[in-house]
Amino acid sequence: MIKAEQNTVYDAFLSYRHKPRDNKICKKVHTLLETFRPPRRYKEADIKRVFRDDAELPVAGVLSDTIEAALKSSRVLLVICSKDTPESQWVDKEVRTFIELGRSDKIYALLIDDDPQICFPPSLKLVPGIENRTLRVKYTAKGFSRKKLKEELLRVIAAATSINFEHLRIATRRRRLSCSILAGVVLSLFLIASGLYSLYQWLTASYYYIYTQREELLIKDIIDDINSNLTSAVENIPAAAPALVKIISDNNDYLDRMMTIDGSTDSTIGDKARNYLNLARAYMLTGNIEETQNASEEAIKIYKALAGKSNDEKKNNDLATSYNLTGIFMQYLSEYEKAVYYYEKAAAVYTKLEKLFKNNEYSESLAVCYDSIGLCQFLQKNYPEAAEAFINEIDIRKKLTDDLSSNENQMMFADLYSYAAACYNLATENEKAAKYYNKAAHLYKKLYENSNEPELHKSYVVSLYNLGINLAYDKKNSEAEYYLRLSVVEADKLVRESMAEFDPYYLSMYAMYDLLYAYDEKKEEALDMVHYYFHRA
Repeated sequence: MIKAEQNTVYDAFLSYRHKPRDNKICKKVHTLLETFRPPRRYKEADIKRVFRDDAELPVAGVLSDTIEAALKSSRVLLVICSKDTPESQWVDKEVRTFIELGRSDKIYALLIDDDPQICFPPSLKLVPGIENRTLRVKYTAKGFSRKKLKEELLRVIAAATSINFEHLRIATRRRRLSCSILAGVVLSLFLIASGLYSLYQWLTASYYYIYTQREELLIKDIIDDINSNLTSAVENIPAAAPALVKIISDNNDYLDRMMTIDGSTDSTIGDKARNYLNLARAYMLTGNIEETQNASEEAIKIYKALAGKSNDEKKNNDLATSYNLTGIFMQYLSEYEKAVYYYEKAAAVYTKLEKLFKNNEYSESLAVCYDSIGLCQFLQKNYPEAAEAFINEIDIRKKLTDDLSSNENQMMFADLYSYAAACYNLATENEKAAKYYNKAAHLYKKLYENSNEPELHKSYVVSLYNLGINLAYDKKNSEAEYYLRLSVVEADKLVRESMAEFDPYYLSMYAMYDLLYAYDEKKEEALDMVHYYFHRA
């Protein structure tokens, strides 16, 4: 690996092919980067020096000392990529050099034609995650969008100055809005000074209307961005959750201002509810249970008011979604009792929607709710309630499933039967447990015979064993013995054929031990089998 310079001299290095289009956009990039004025809160996002080589590289095929030194002392490499770029060995060498410096994660691409596979030089295609660091500004015969280029370059500026991109982008857009507001104020003062008061009133009203529309669009955009990018942002930067809480709270303040100026509409009220859900999500990631629930309840209150007693499909779906998301938040925080409460609320609304609109999407959502309820009840050791939830899910999925013979659907139902059976087993409802272990075993057998997968064979063996044990406890002795012996035979086959680590002997030993308690006349035979398998083990 090439040794990097200790002191960074350049914030960015621009690598490009010396062709007219590439040269023109590169000059514009250079200007925009070095003249970027950072927002007041992010003064450190200041690009001081950018390296751009004006001359073609020498014929010798070796990077000049000047260029190599500039690469070593640059924070970020931005490669201008057009259909002509792959023909330049120099651009490829510059990318390769930056990779050897150990800065692959600081390489960005500015794609000015359509297809990266055509436009990327060979080394750039090998850079991990480059597709997520590709700026797209189409350069057509009519030119390119300067506004789009400025917006895209914010990502390079953030990377070069170690500023959070989302924070910088939002601050920059808000500054732009502030400038528009200031311009409107100056115009208003001029009109007042000119004595054109009626015109001033009309223009002021128009201005505030436009202002509220623009601000509302900005806030919606921010809410959408946070909604789609929040989880990944916090995964990458765990300490970002508190900052996101502040950003989302600020958005609520902006929405309040907009609603004061422009009046409350269903759209803006809905945006505020969505923002509360985002706020709950951010609090969830900080681990604050109380604030998570408070923010979720604010969203639910809004959606309940919007839905009222009506049968409006969208409003009721929003309400169901808010209940469901709150259940997810509570489950994430291990508040399983609260999670069940919200999931059941969601299930009630989805049931209503399913009946009114006959839409399978609501049936699917309802099935997912019951699955979540089953898991949360299981984690609280409420085993009968957990089993009931899984049975409800099974009933719904049967109605939704057209082809019960497909491997995918058989696997889904085998697992669901097994979940329900395990819950009944733990609740000591042995007859019901045996019923669903029997259904699971039947499906696992089919799946195993069709695929010959060892894991499916193992699931079949375990289902047989549990079926036998529950029949034994339910005093159905002959059936119990049949399935326990079958589980031993299949387990032995599993070990010999594919899964040596699976020990059938202990399984059979425990099986026969349980059989001792089934009925007296089999005790001697059971003891003999336990003794036999114990010595084989």
